[in-house]
Amino acid sequence: MNKVNETYSKPPFFVSMFVTPGDHINAGQYSDAVATLASSASLNPGFLGYTEDRKDKNHIRTIYFDNYKSLISWLDEANDLLPFGINLNDIIQGRGCLWKWLPEPADIGEVDEFIALSA
Repeated sequence: MNKVNETYSKPPFFVSMFVTPGDHINAGQYSDAVATLASSASLNPGFLGYTEDRKDKNHIRTIYFDNYKSLISWLDEANDLLPFGINLNDIIQGRGCLWKWLPEPADIGEVDEFIALSA
């Protein structure tokens, strides 16, 4: 699934999160937490969109922001929205900026491949 605006003036900042819970986590609470994180991200003024990727049994959603301040602001807020027993560190796989991995010019169709390499 690819729901990202494909025209960038600069490479986006991203947060990748596991959509599939680990074995030691309550699946219902985890699912609620991931849905809450995605919803709250879409309300952030710096939100650009997201992509989803399935590799083996792992389902990964990557959320994109146009600046670092928006990403950090969202992460600070997101921690307060999680259900009891769900840790943000269990959900977030990684974060960063795609400038290191994108070719010139940037092609959003290749983003999932570059995220896999950066993880």
